[in-house]
Amino acid sequence: MKNSKNIIVLCDGTSNHASVYSETNVVRIAERLDKTIDANGRRQIVFYDPGLGTENAPGAFTIVGRTISKILGLAFGYGLSKNLADAYTFLMQNYEPGDRIYIFGFSRGAYTARALTGLLGRIGLMDQGCYSLIPYAIRYYHKGNDHQLNFFKKRFSRTYTLKWSEVIPDIEKISLNKIKDKPSRGVIPVHFLGVWDTVKSVGILRFQVTLPDTDWLPNMINGRHAVAKDEKRSQYKPELWFADTNEKHDEEKAKRKRNLQTCLHQDVKTEWFRGVHADVGGGYGLSGKLEKKVIDLRKKIDDINWDKLPNAPESLKEKLKEQKRMLEERIDALKSLEENEIALAFKPLKWMTEAAAAHGLLFDQKEIKGDDEKIDNPDAKIHNPLLPFWWMLGWKQRNYEEGAGR
Repeated sequence: MKNSKNIIVLCDGTSNHASVYSETNVVRIAERLDKTIDANGRRQIVFYDPGLGTENAPGAFTIVGRTISKILGLAFGYGLSKNLADAYTFLMQNYEPGDRIYIFGFSRGAYTARALTGLLGRIGLMDQGCYSLIPYAIRYYHKGNDHQLNFFKKRFSRTYTLKWSEVIPDIEKISLNKIKDKPSRGVIPVHFLGVWDTVKSVGILRFQVTLPDTDWLPNMINGRHAVAKDEKRSQYKPELWFADTNEKHDEEKAKRKRNLQTCLHQDVKTEWFRGVHADVGGGYGLSGKLEKKVIDLRKKIDDINWDKLPNAPESLKEKLKEQKRMLEERIDALKSLEENEIALAFKPLKWMTEAAAAHGLLFDQKEIKGDDEKIDNPDAKIHNPLLPFWWMLGWKQRNYEEGAGR
């Protein structure tokens, strides 16, 4: 549709934010987006939300208050509802019929991304004058209160031409009366949902936040999930798509949902990648910090007064040469660490960008041109995120390949 736009929502992981010192794949997506208008008049607008535990809560004016709000974000997932509300507000302000919504997330931000998609499927988008109702809508969504959500939808959600029959061509063949009987108003499709290693436990104390429809999303048209296959920490257990799990307790429900997914013509895929949580989603914070260290080491080499070296005593010459050799070895070691991080994180990034591009997202080709040179090599070492404390509290033996039926 001419003059329509792509709306990109980016939800970062816990304690991650846009920084040269800790680039996640969510931030790298933002870097690679094409911000120009294409030949059909389609433009792209971007919303970025930092992860839990990065920003202080509104009203925390003192140093103590700001510190407590950040700790709560890391420990208990405080701020998840706010992140969800911020992204929903952006869509309320900017979405128009014909626009395509692309949502990306990493870690707990991936769970936020899936919750946002679920909320759009439950109540759609409310009218722009209803900002004060967003916290209530999220609360009812959290509780799974269909009665209240339908109340909101009938009275406050916008009406679009989109109908369930357009989203589900063969709906009459499926005995899902709850979906079949719902009014068509308010249903907002998400054209592409891309997530890295979705984590359901929110906070370092594994506080569980459960939101409806995050495992299976009927309004999602295309979905990709990159999962770390070497992660052992129990608090980073991935929340897989519904099709990737075994519903032993409700096989009939699982069967109906799988049938519905087929009728939806959803393109949903999961791929397992080498590495642990932040190897797949990025954000170890090596690149920017290592670059700064390399610059500092180069400066130390440049500060050596080489002009006076010919007249210096042999002992001093040898000492300076040895110092230079050691500094250059450190530089090489730091560059090796950086290449190791890139080797692991860029493969799931490239997999995601290629899928999104195939479904209409526009990327700056100059920005992604060099990604092929940074892709996974078999010698790259997997990070060990387990400090001694976490070895006691966070490690639990798990075989994800076996659990996923691989």
